Amino acid sequence: MKSTRFVLVLFVLLVLCPASASAGTAPWLIPPVDGRIVARFVAPAHEYGSGHRGIDFAAEPGTAVRAAAPGIVAFAGKAGPFSAVTLVHDGGISTTYTVLSEVSVRLGQRVSQGTWVGRTGSAHGRPGLHFGVKRGDDYLDPEELLGPADLSRAIRLVGEGSVDEEGEEPCRDPKPLEQASSPPNKNVVLAIAGIGTKTEDGVSADMYLYGPEYLGYERDSIVHFSYEGPGGPGLHEPYSRSDSWGDIRVAAAKLGEQLAAIKRDYPGRRVDIIAHSQGGVVARTFLALQAQSFDPNIPPIDHLVTFSSPHRGAPGAGAVGPVSAAPLGSLALRVASWAADSGSPIPDPLSPAVAQLAPGSELMDELGGESLLFGTRALALGIPFDAVVPADRAEIPEEEYRVVPPHGLDHHSGILTSPISRRIAYEFLRDAPSPCAGFWDAWGPRSGTLIGGLEWGLARFIGGPNWIGPLIVDGVRR
Repeated sequence: MKSTRFVLVLFVLLVLCPASASAGTAPWLIPPVDGRIVARFVAPAHEYGSGHRGIDFAAEPGTAVRAAAPGIVAFAGKAGPFSAVTLVHDGGISTTYTVLSEVSVRLGQRVSQGTWVGRTGSAHGRPGLHFGVKRGDDYLDPEELLGPADLSRAIRLVGEGSVDEEGEEPCRDPKPLEQASSPPNKNVVLAIAGIGTKTEDGVSADMYLYGPEYLGYERDSIVHFSYEGPGGPGLHEPYSRSDSWGDIRVAAAKLGEQLAAIKRDYPGRRVDIIAHSQGGVVARTFLALQAQSFDPNIPPIDHLVTFSSPHRGAPGAGAVGPVSAAPLGSLALRVASWAADSGSPIPDPLSPAVAQLAPGSELMDELGGESLLFGTRALALGIPFDAVVPADRAEIPEEEYRVVPPHGLDHHSGILTSPISRRIAYEFLRDAPSPCAGFWDAWGPRSGTLIGGLEWGLARFIGGPNWIGPLIVDGVRR
């Protein structure tokens, strides 16, 4: 990630600003891209007069563009030499996103705030995005609807280190970090463990054993997520393994309850979320719900860092379907399900969470089509040779993504004890320049692709008698 990347840190408020007369009953809008404004609105003197009927954002070609508010697609397609999208929102407001190289929505589609609508292109040799807002036939200044404060105050450069001769901050190789001596910031940190963990009758969760303390957070600023809810001491109700493989959307709702409790018990504090494995998907599911229906009882969430979370689905979870197609495979899955219910640390393969973590599931597709909650920066970390979440599956679309060197025998757990992953996470959490990309950033995802392919191929082989026959017959028919 280039050190000049701008990030937006203003948390969206739903209380309309009385000083903004033009806002009326219009919804608050979030910026469609993370970038600085390079050309502001200039109202025309009359209907056909000159002016600048919108604002221009700086954005590299191919940058994903998000819907500024919930709405319905009124136009999606070519508008002269480039593409554009127009959305109609409540309050008689419409927004238009112009100079697109790619459109990701269709006419008549209903979108949520943060849904990806396309990607930026360039016009007259200048890359970027033109963003316009209208009420009826009247053009409005988009900045008046982008929040209760001047947007320029919500945009800042990441890091304030030294710069080289070309104005770029120098790239630094990551130095191992065994344990930070001071916290990266003043936030409360909420740690989320993954599937198959427990805290009832003893803790069995790597995130809670090797997590926030090693990143320097002080003990009184650490909260551990519970799949049972925030009812116990330290806002944590002890939970069993089976609690962790229930419906992920239910877990996301419990995360919301825990965040509301943090706002009550830590007034005025912002929150960082760090998560391992399924925990990262729980966090993203909550952020998607928060973006769709904003809850003012939730504290601002500054950072999300995930360690080996299957943001693009886990091949092992996706293999359940092909394996269940074979008689022996189906029997094996039922035995594994029984063993999980009887106390085995292996998650129930027939559980709701495993089905939701499969590539192509409804939840995976939903999360893949939306940006994070406005104001939250995200870092996704993967590790090579992880058989549970291959490195190429750990990426959050459009967010910072790093692959750290192999560490330990069990790579899925080893990523939490990796001194390099801790260093990259620590620098990110303190908004410092990102350490240099290395060998594994390039080759780690390729190893993940290979591992996922082998897992999927094995699953299809096990289910062979039930799928290879119809495939051959269909091939003959063709």
